[in-house]
Amino acid sequence: MKKIEIQALKFSNLMLLGESLVDRNDNVNALSCFLEANKLSPGDAHVLTNIGIVYWCLKKPQEALVFLAEAEERLLKEQGMISGVVTYLIALNFQAIGQFERSWLVLRDLAERVITEKTFPGENDLFDLASKFAMIGNFRSAIKTICVLLSKKAILKVEYCREIAGVNA
Repeated sequence: MKKIEIQALKFSNLMLLGESLVDRNDNVNALSCFLEANKLSPGDAHVLTNIGIVYWCLKKPQEALVFLAEAEERLLKEQGMISGVVTYLIALNFQAIGQFERSWLVLRDLAERVITEKTFPGENDLFDLASKFAMIGNFRSAIKTICVLLSKKAILKVEYCREIAGVNA
């Protein structure tokens, strides 16, 4: 095996082990796995997100914010979009350290991005986002998010029907 293949295998194993440990609420050991994986693949958005989540679980919101913000930046740079879940976790961590205004601004900006369709997360992301808005009592944003999802699905359905029928818009 080549050195790069060994590193890739080690990285994959660390990620799987870390996720398994999170599932068992062994967050301290999971954090060790994810930090080691981050050394093998610095700046990987998935790793950074996992580190942020584990810090959140360990009630260390300041540390979580550092990694979640970097994950969001990476996703935007590499994929041209942000993750609603990562942004929501950033807002939660701002709440945890008492920065309610910043938390609200992050959530408001996220809702605006989804509603104005500057980004369009996948269907599951939208449902997750809507449920998170509802969980924190922001029902207006939850309803708007569901409306965006339904309108997107309707537009895609119409386009699909036109394509099958051979009708150009």
